[in-house]
Amino acid sequence: MNIIEMQKKTPLAKGDKLAKKEPHLENTENRVVSPEKISQHIAKIAKEGELKYSKLEDDFEIEDFPEPDPEVFHGLAGEFVKIFEPYTEAHPMALLSHFLVFVGNNIGKGVYVYADGARHYANLFVVNVGPTARARKGTALARVRNFYKIVDQKWLYSCVCSGLSSGEGIIEAVRDPMDDEEEPVDKRLLVIESEFGSVLRILRREGNTLSPVLRDAWDGKEVLQTLTRKDNRIRATNAHISIVGHITQAELLNYLDRVEIFNGLGNRFLWVCVRRSKLLPHGGDPPTNEVNRLAQKVRRTIDMAKTPRRVEFSEDALEAWGDIYYSLAQSNYPGLLGALLDRAEAQILRLALLYAVLDQSSVINAEHLFSARAFWKYSEASARFVFGETYTDEITERLLSALKKAAQDGLTFTEVYKNIFQCNVNQKRIKHAVKELMQAGIVKRVVEKRPVGRPVQRLFLSSYYVKNVKT
Repeated sequence: MNIIEMQKKTPLAKGDKLAKKEPHLENTENRVVSPEKISQHIAKIAKEGELKYSKLEDDFEIEDFPEPDPEVFHGLAGEFVKIFEPYTEAHPMALLSHFLVFVGNNIGKGVYVYADGARHYANLFVVNVGPTARARKGTALARVRNFYKIVDQKWLYSCVCSGLSSGEGIIEAVRDPMDDEEEPVDKRLLVIESEFGSVLRILRREGNTLSPVLRDAWDGKEVLQTLTRKDNRIRATNAHISIVGHITQAELLNYLDRVEIFNGLGNRFLWVCVRRSKLLPHGGDPPTNEVNRLAQKVRRTIDMAKTPRRVEFSEDALEAWGDIYYSLAQSNYPGLLGALLDRAEAQILRLALLYAVLDQSSVINAEHLFSARAFWKYSEASARFVFGETYTDEITERLLSALKKAAQDGLTFTEVYKNIFQCNVNQKRIKHAVKELMQAGIVKRVVEKRPVGRPVQRLFLSSYYVKNVKT
């Protein structure tokens, strides 16, 4: 039984406290329960698929909350989630996304996949978005961080930090030596921002260089530098930078500036909706031997991936990628959502590279692409969940609102121009908004023939479109 199936089939406790139903876990004056006993108990019920959690409306009954495809839990990444998930309240996708970012940065600028003249390395930018402050984003981070103390403690303590404030600050952390006597620094840098809303507020400051440096860092640009220090200009060559951010949905909607969405920074991030997956009042840890065994496998995998090389597609992957690429070309979201999802191909390639690396594969196989696509679909669904029907500008939003009110009656273009916009908006701009919504499949247009005069164009929301309208 996979992780998702176990969650769906788990019986829910109806308000009872675990301690009352399991009296041997009660912590009384005469009997103290050790953490080992608690872990053993949780391990037992997890294996039987009977892990209980109470139903919380704000955590568990969120309408349209994304559901991950089991394909996303592939290989060592899936094994990590499988081992830790029964013992934590963190969402499986929170565990998975943190794990992949950590591994991707730990690898460094070694393996890469080549596409259309660009190298794509394993560094990812990921933001976990929690509908509430109780989404256990920090819990997922703590689980992965503690695991990495076994995998590569030196990298963890020297290359993982927080404090995104300026482009110069990022470059300073991985800058080249100023002279021959200065020791070179590790070019790997994983920045963790538990309060990602503060980063978004910084991006709004006029003259701040953070946004262009982040875009160059994600792209894997060979040299990172700014023009702000004319007398002592710093630079960083071959930097390998990754980011993990945590934010609530309300903060994201409030602080993410449209400029950063449309200048390409927003679509360099994978947006991952997470929430508390269960209630575990007693906590617990997975068996130490299983954790150590997995850490050894991850360590060996990382060492193998540090050798610089180009990772090619296998024959089955070439065919699969053609199908995936074509399907992505058919996707066309309008406005803000479209701008945030406009880098799907590159994101899937990077994720597929990571899945291949974790399989210790010399090539990217079709299964790696399918797992990467499953991750992207979850990120895509997360963006839809967070941003909903938020479009390019006020004109598109007003048009959509008017069509909703018109319902099955629809609106003619003349009605839109005169009644909705009072002839105060250029017709070309309205037509552009109509085209945008039609390309996304949200609006349909029919031509009504009349006995006298020119045909009339009528617009409908796709959900209200009546096929027997005369065309």
